[in-house]
Amino acid sequence: MMVSPRNRLRAASRAAAIALLASALAACAGPAARPAALADELGAIEGRFVANALTDGPAYDGRAQIERILAARAPDETRRALVACIDDMRPSRSVLVDAATQAPTPMQAPTQTPMQAPMQAPTWAPTGVICHLALTQTIYHEPTGADGDPARDWAGFVAPNADAPALRAARAAWEDVLRTRSWHAL
Repeated sequence: MMVSPRNRLRAASRAAAIALLASALAACAGPAARPAALADELGAIEGRFVANALTDGPAYDGRAQIERILAARAPDETRRALVACIDDMRPSRSVLVDAATQAPTPMQAPTQTPMQAPMQAPTWAPTGVICHLALTQTIYHEPTGADGDPARDWAGFVAPNADAPALRAARAAWEDVLRTRSWHAL
C-alpha cells in the first residue's frame, strides 16, 4: 500500500505535536519530579548547625533557604522526593559548628591550643540531613511507643551528624509515615 505525501505530512505533524507535548509536560513536572535535583538544591545550601540552649540541640540557620526552594513545588511530589533523599550521604554545603568555639568541627586535638592546631576541613552534614530538615518543615509526625506516649527514640529522628545506617533507617521510617498517611501538613 502506498502512503500519499499528504498522509506522510500528517503523520510527521502528529509525531512532532506529540513530542512537543511530551516536552511541555516534562517541563511542567519541574524539579519536584526529580528527587536528585531537589537533593542537589538542598545540599547546596550554605547553612550552619549551631548549638541552641533553648532546644538542647543544634539549630539550623538555613531554614529560610529551604522554604524558598520548596515554595514553588507540588507538595505531594516534594514529600516523596524529600523522603527519597533522606539517605543521601553526599556532603552538603551545611557545616556542623562546635558549640564552644562557634568554629566548624573538627576543631583541634584536646591538647593543642588554637594556634598549634592543624587546619582541618570542616565537617559537612550529609545532604540527607538537609532533606530531613526540609521534610519536617512541610509535615509533622508524632511517633508513639507501645504505651501510646510519644516515642523518644524513633528511627525517623535525624541528628545533623547522622551516619549512613541512621539515615537509611530514617528513610524507611518516613516511607512508612507517607505510606500510612500518619502525618499532618504544616
